[in-house]
Amino acid sequence: MNRPTLALALALIAATPGFAQDAEAPPGHKDPIIAFAIEMFVPVLGHAYAGDAKRGIAPAVVQVAGFGLVIYGVNEELDNLFGSSDGDARPLIYVGLASVAVGKFWGLVSVAKTVRERNASLVVEPTPDRQVAVGIRVSFLC
Repeated sequence: MNRPTLALALALIAATPGFAQDAEAPPGHKDPIIAFAIEMFVPVLGHAYAGDAKRGIAPAVVQVAGFGLVIYGVNEELDNLFGSSDGDARPLIYVGLASVAVGKFWGLVSVAKTVRERNASLVVEPTPDRQVAVGIRVSFLC
């Protein structure tokens, strides 16, 4: 029996995948793309969608502190420009921008992890009206 015929025979007699591939998302499943998009525009809200808003507070605080530094630095630089103050506030602006970037990155990574953990915790048990089958995958090098 040649290899293609053997492969065809095994494919016909092997169990076909059933419920595992056809399963719809279990109740409570959260879409990681939606959580990521929400977190991108509104910190903490993406975490709330994912089911753990407390996890998003720390990255949001880092972002807000960064925005505060940027605003304060820009205000000082404007005062310097019009002569009412002297001093260089650019380092504050740079630190604030770095803080905003770190907080945003931290929040996005955290929301992805939160969604992944939540979805992994949802277990779908087979019900009597659904059948679970096992498939066999065979590959031949030709």
